[in-house]
Amino acid sequence: MEIFVNRKEEVATFEWLSQQGEGPKLYGCLPNGRVEEFIRGRTLFPHELRIPEISALVAAKVRKFHSLERSSGPKHVIIWDRLRSWLSNAKKLCCDEHIMEFSLDNLEEEINSLENELSNESQVIAFCHNDLHYGNMLFNETTQSLTLIVTNAKNDDSFDYMKHAKQRFEEYQLKRLKLFGSAENSSKLKDM
Repeated sequence: MEIFVNRKEEVATFEWLSQQGEGPKLYGCLPNGRVEEFIRGRTLFPHELRIPEISALVAAKVRKFHSLERSSGPKHVIIWDRLRSWLSNAKKLCCDEHIMEFSLDNLEEEINSLENELSNESQVIAFCHNDLHYGNMLFNETTQSLTLIVTNAKNDDSFDYMKHAKQRFEEYQLKRLKLFGSAENSSKLKDM
């Protein structure tokens, strides 16, 4: 896991967010983890994202995240460096057969192409959650409050919106699969 996550940056971000009043307090760090405040609540269920009151809480929380200014840490969009790092590590871990099977040699070019296409002057770089889905949201029914479980860094703010929209779309697709019954019928959805 350490090859995919920069623990030092993760803990620094977690501590900073705690100081901003976002998320639990950080009590201490361990070699491969941390001790943090218990937050009363439960993760959301997919269908709850459509409840207007909860949807409004999510929107307000994301807006607050996107408005946070951090003086330390990366000042640029991190996704491109992160993708290149993951690709480099994947190539080191994979045998030649898997590198060819998954076209890993072509991914660097695709990452560069995407970066060139998506990086422009209209891009809004903000402090983002980067994994915004119902399983990373704690809802306290007593206080009607929402806490985002943190995995954050600077990014184009559209990444949060796309992840959230993708989550809702996946739920919709799952309902359609259930509508068709068995997994055998799921292939029919590809033609729809």
